[in-house]
Amino acid sequence: MVVVETMPTQALDPETVLKLDGYLKPNIPAILHRHERFRKWKETIEAHEGGYDEFTKGYLKFGFNIGKDGEVVYREWAPNAKEAYLIGEFSKSSWNSSVDMIPNHHHVILDDWNRASHPMKKDDFGIWEITLPPKSNGVCAIPHDSKLKVRIVTPSAQEIQVMVNILDIHGATVQ
Repeated sequence: MVVVETMPTQALDPETVLKLDGYLKPNIPAILHRHERFRKWKETIEAHEGGYDEFTKGYLKFGFNIGKDGEVVYREWAPNAKEAYLIGEFSKSSWNSSVDMIPNHHHVILDDWNRASHPMKKDDFGIWEITLPPKSNGVCAIPHDSKLKVRIVTPSAQEIQVMVNILDIHGATVQ
């Protein structure tokens, strides 16, 4: 992450607004409130993301990122989720069997995917992340063309399983 020093955004002076448009006088409290919220989010983005430029490059951070050593990092934004798990052919278990429905598709039998073996961790901004180390021989932990899902548990304890793109090791971001 590149840290860019920026000038702090000053509090908005109501007179500046009124000089531009005197008819805004009844709306000054709302304008000041919104500007203050903007200032706080700008400071948060600068402190945690390295500035607007880095913040706008989320496409480089989210999804699957494969390290040169074969490590896999997966990130998903799900701020209201209470739990999240990465599941798939790599997370096989003999105790868990099911048949899942994928909308507009046929039944997919996932007879040995472990739904709890790979929990993700949530940060303060609703980003869930998991890091899978490479296999002992340095090979990527998730094989090419693997079928994968993210299992999300909502605040009401409803479980949602979303098929994520089939992992194409050659198409993922390599760090």
